[in-house]
Amino acid sequence: MIVGLRHDVDNVYGLRKGLPKVIFIEEKYGVKSTFFIRTDIIRSDTDRCLIRQIADRGWEIGLHLINTIGSSEMPSPKKELDMLKNLGFQIDGLTPCGKTIGFKGDGTWRIMDSLGLKYMEGYGAPSFPVSTFVMPTHLSFDIYYVRKFGGEEGYRKFREDLLQRLEKDGWATILVHPEW
Repeated sequence: MIVGLRHDVDNVYGLRKGLPKVIFIEEKYGVKSTFFIRTDIIRSDTDRCLIRQIADRGWEIGLHLINTIGSSEMPSPKKELDMLKNLGFQIDGLTPCGKTIGFKGDGTWRIMDSLGLKYMEGYGAPSFPVSTFVMPTHLSFDIYYVRKFGGEEGYRKFREDLLQRLEKDGWATILVHPEW
C-alpha cells in the first residue's frame, strides 16, 4: 500500500511557522511529502531559503496554482510556474488553490494540463483527455475531517476512510495544511 502526503502552503504563517513544524514531525518519523507552494506567499530571501533548505533535504516542491482560470488580471499560470523554476526548484506537479479563484472544473484542468508538468491533482478527473497524469482526489484531513467533525471524531472518520481507500485501491493521497 502507498500513501502520498501533500501539504498546500496557502499563507505566510503556514510557510514560516507551520512548515518547519511539519518538517520536524516528518523527520522524526522518516517521512517525506510534497509541499505545494503559492507563489504570492514567498516574500523574502528567508522564505526562499526555507523552501530551498527543505528541497535540498529531499522534500518535493510543487506549484499551488493561484490563477486557476487564466485571468489576465493576475500573473499567468505559466508565470507562477516560472517563478518557482527561476528560484531553482524542480517542479513536477501542481494543484489548484481553493482560497483565491478556486477549482473551476474543466477550465482549471485545461490550464493545469497546459503547463506540461508530470502530474496534477484537482477534484475528480477531467472529462476530456489530458497529457498530464492525474492523481486521484485526496482525503483532506484538516479542512474536511477536523473542521467538519472535530479532532477526535474527525480523526476516527479520516482513519476509517483512509483504510477503506487503501483496501479498495491500494493507495491514497492525504492533504494537510501547515497553517492548521
